[in-house]
Amino acid sequence: MDTAEKVREALKSWREGDLKFGSGDFEGSVRSYTRALDLAKSLPNDEPFNHLGFAASCTAGLSGALGRLDRHQESLAAAESALSIFNRHGTMHPTEVGKWMMAIVNKGTALVMLGRPREALDTFRRAKKMFSDLGMDIYENKQWIAMVDQNISTVEAMLGNLKSK
Repeated sequence: MDTAEKVREALKSWREGDLKFGSGDFEGSVRSYTRALDLAKSLPNDEPFNHLGFAASCTAGLSGALGRLDRHQESLAAAESALSIFNRHGTMHPTEVGKWMMAIVNKGTALVMLGRPREALDTFRRAKKMFSDLGMDIYENKQWIAMVDQNISTVEAMLGNLKSK
């Protein structure tokens, strides 16, 4: 497979990962994101391809699919990897912002599921501040903030229940 074909196949697998995730096929989504990542890793570094942004976006999606499969430790690792890549990458393309948001929410969710609610609460609070500071599309931003607010309320209630026991 030549380089141009690898790029096409990597992008196709990434889109398939998103579509399978959206349809609830989380096993298929994991396979597609993994294939996309493998193909992208095989591309030459000098290939004019957004290596970091692509890896971060695929890994964020992978994190979500792993979480839906109750593979929370793997989901946490993937979310942290995606966030690390996004941090190194710096400027994000608008399509990557949603994946970055997904990664931070997935991280908080994985922390809750792994019995680490205090870390999750810190993650969700940091996410809310970041979402509030983004200045992106108002409707989408409100949706993300509402989701994070719900997560914050749930974790705070969980922590309150732990204190009362």
